[in-house]
Amino acid sequence: HALAVGDDDGDVEAHQRAHVADRHAVGANDLDRLPRARQRHHHLAHALVAPARVGVDIGEQLDLGGETDLVERIVRFVELGVGARRPAGGGAGVAGAHRPDRVGGADDRVLAQLRGVGIVRAIVFLPTLVPLVAAALGWMWLYDGEMGLINNLLAKLSIDGPNWLGEKHWALLSLIMMSLWQVGAAMVICLAALQSVPRSLYDAANIDGAQPLSRFRHITLPMISPAVLFNIIIALIWSVQVFAVPYIMTQGGPEDSTRFYTIYLYENAFVYGRMGYASAMAWLQLLTVLGLTAIILRLSRNFVHYRIT
Repeated sequence: HALAVGDDDGDVEAHQRAHVADRHAVGANDLDRLPRARQRHHHLAHALVAPARVGVDIGEQLDLGGETDLVERIVRFVELGVGARRPAGGGAGVAGAHRPDRVGGADDRVLAQLRGVGIVRAIVFLPTLVPLVAAALGWMWLYDGEMGLINNLLAKLSIDGPNWLGEKHWALLSLIMMSLWQVGAAMVICLAALQSVPRSLYDAANIDGAQPLSRFRHITLPMISPAVLFNIIIALIWSVQVFAVPYIMTQGGPEDSTRFYTIYLYENAFVYGRMGYASAMAWLQLLTVLGLTAIILRLSRNFVHYRIT
């Protein structure tokens, strides 16, 4: 209210001096013991002082040199997550294609023998519609070390299953395995790309005697390369900003093995109250994603082929 009515410079300086005195006199937990008027001065002066200090704080604190483990976890998750999700989505798209002849030159009579193709597509896409919170809770039950379905099935095979979410070496792998469950969106994109490949290209290749593998390498893959590029970029962005699933399932543990960048950002903003630091981290994350995307787009010029109609 004081700012709204336009305090003079002397009043602002008085608020700042009161804020500094309060910080030295009491801790954060003792702020409620101050008189109500002094509490108002404290919060108002903090709002005035914090912006002036944010640049200095960011310069002193935003040093990722000591967070090598954090960066290593991000890189590993991106590598494994992107590397595993894209082939899974592409394979599901090929399996659910309306026209299998477009990926290998099969005859239409083969299609007639493939029953339940629509059911397979629906099953693969269905997990995409499940909310992340519900999916995370379900997978927590599956991964439970004592009562989980996965370990119970392994026990029937005389295999002692690990504590998937409770052991450092298994937690990250468990999250990546769960991410493969949601490849429905990538499947739809790959399926659309496969169905857009002109049949005439395969007819010409058949006349020239091209084998199925050669047709896939020289016709199918180049024609669907824009869709593959799109899926890779989306997977990269998803991997860098992953938050909900690890936060629900592991809260960053065990031993910080799943404490990703976004979890660290969230804790700084809403647990420790360091909004300026968290905002700087968010901007750094955005610039990193933009930089990686630009690199991928630049490298893709030699591998991605666009069809002009």
